[in-house]
Amino acid sequence: MTTKKLIRIDLTLFIVILLLEIFFSLGASASSYIIQFAYNQLAKNILIGFLFFIVSSIFLSFISTLLSSLATYLFSKQTQKYIHYIRDKIVKHYYYNNNSKVAEMENELNSNLQLLNKNYANQLLNIIQSIFLLITSISTLFLMNWSLTLLACILAITTLYIPRFTRKKSSLATKQISNKNSKYLLAIED
Repeated sequence: MTTKKLIRIDLTLFIVILLLEIFFSLGASASSYIIQFAYNQLAKNILIGFLFFIVSSIFLSFISTLLSSLATYLFSKQTQKYIHYIRDKIVKHYYYNNNSKVAEMENELNSNLQLLNKNYANQLLNIIQSIFLLITSISTLFLMNWSLTLLACILAITTLYIPRFTRKKSSLATKQISNKNSKYLLAIED
C-alpha cells in the first residue's frame, strides 16, 4: 500500500477530501476565533451581540463537524476502492500461480488488508486533518496576538521534549521500585 497509489485510485475524490478537510479546519478555527467577539459583547452587556456570536460559533462548529464527517466517509470510500484493487491483484496472483493455499489467501485478503486500512490509511487521514488544523490554529492565534503564537510554539516544543529530559530518572526510579518490590515480596514469602 502506497500513498501515491491510494491517491491515484480516484484523484478527483481525493481532491474533494482535501478541500473538505481545509474547510473543516477553517470552520473550526473560525468558530474558536468568533468566541472572543462573544466575550467582548458580554463584557459590554450587549446580550443580542453575545447571542449572535455564540450562535454563529455553534453553527460553524456544526458545519465543520459535518464537513469532517463527510471527508472521513469519502476517504473511507477511497480506501475501499484501493483495497478492492489490491484484493483483485492478490486473487489474480493466487489464481494464475495455481496456489492452492486457501488459508494463506484468506489471511492476505482479510486480516492483512484490515491492518493496512486501520494502521496506514486511517492514520493518513488523521495526519492530513492535523496538518490543516495546525496551520489554521496557528493562523488564528496569530490573528489574536502574535505573542500567543510564540507562546504556543514554545509550550508545544517544551511538552514534546520534557519526556526526553526525564526518561533516565524515570527509568532509574522504576528500577529502584521494582528492586524494592521484589525484596518486599521475598520478605513476605519468608
